[in-house]
Amino acid sequence: MNISKKTKKYSILLLISLSFFSFFKIDFRLKEINPGAISDDSAYYYHAQTIGVDLDLNYSNQLEGTNKRNLNIENNKPVPVHPIGVGILTGPILMISDVLNKILKLDSVVSFNYYIYSLASTFYIYLGLFLINQILRKNLKNYNPIKSYLFL
Repeated sequence: MNISKKTKKYSILLLISLSFFSFFKIDFRLKEINPGAISDDSAYYYHAQTIGVDLDLNYSNQLEGTNKRNLNIENNKPVPVHPIGVGILTGPILMISDVLNKILKLDSVVSFNYYIYSLASTFYIYLGLFLINQILRKNLKNYNPIKSYLFL
């Protein structure tokens, strides 16, 4: 499994480039979600907040004054309508971010927690790519990591 120096060089360059460009993605990364907002990303963010920051499954502080769309029919308590899976995956990342935010006492227009939350998907893409590369490198004789990067 000898990977040429040229392939390694281009793989590292590609990985660094993708990492660098992931910080400049134009989206709502700099427009934080307000409590009670109704959108896909806000529902996922509420899950991550209640798991990673509040350490409970009580959404009352995230969904103040929300409409009936987010109410649990059985007990009239607010619950986001989207699945909790994203919150489970990003909750630990948000917990680490919250601890760092409290230690560093950052004060900015956009909260540090929301910015780190927005980078969690990028982290999981690269983690998946790393794991796929490890598996393919062990199981394929003529494996080229650049093709995996381009495929992704």
